[in-house]
Amino acid sequence: MKGPKTWIATVNRAGAVIYATGPRGRRLTLIDTFVSEEGRLRTRDVYADRGGRFACDGARGGSGDLDTDLNHQAGQRLAKEVVARLESGRQAHAFDHLVVVAAPMMLGMLRDEMPRPLMQLVLAELDKDLANLKPHDLQQRLLALVSDLPRARGFR
Repeated sequence: MKGPKTWIATVNRAGAVIYATGPRGRRLTLIDTFVSEEGRLRTRDVYADRGGRFACDGARGGSGDLDTDLNHQAGQRLAKEVVARLESGRQAHAFDHLVVVAAPMMLGMLRDEMPRPLMQLVLAELDKDLANLKPHDLQQRLLALVSDLPRARGFR
């Protein structure tokens, strides 16, 4: 009989990667990758132009800035996409436990989007943005994280 399988989701506003690790946690297998082109943009690039002009009621016009943060909106869209993929994996019984590693803002967005049954599979969360690590370093860091997890709820 195979032991429990854990999925690890690493997320920041520019994208996400989902890995699976087997019962012994010695090797990672890539499950899915998400890229958010909007999330990769720097704030100064998004808001490089001056505020817009618009017509108001009456004879005078007005000007203003955007009321929304486009990077925040891109993060919310990415969080919905990632959670939808994780939820489909949960429904297919593809994993028994979930570890979420995300930039702090993204971690909050993911929590807001997760349905209760998916949230119950979360074994650990780490509020770190590991996107700048090289793939090999990222995998080593994630394997170390998984190996340090307590033996809880049948893990390992």
